[in-house]
Amino acid sequence: TADWCTDCKSNEAVMNDPALRGRLNQLPAIAADVTTSDENTKALMARFAVVGPPTMFLLDPTGREIAGSRLIGPITAEDIAARLAQAGL
Repeated sequence: TADWCTDCKSNEAVMNDPALRGRLNQLPAIAADVTTSDENTKALMARFAVVGPPTMFLLDPTGREIAGSRLIGPITAEDIAARLAQAGL
């Protein structure tokens, strides 16, 4: 996420949908603020091959990205629900 990212703000609203929020609350969440582009931000984005916000994906318990879970850009509740179901969540 980033302060200047309008899609990030609309994605936050989607993720607060009551039907979706219950499922998401069962998962630990990590949000990286990339508002400032410094060395730490660049390193984190490089580690996960993120070009820019908004990018969302699910991680397995070992910290590896779950294949097919990545969403880039504006999202819908259906997008998230499908990724959760695909990951067995």
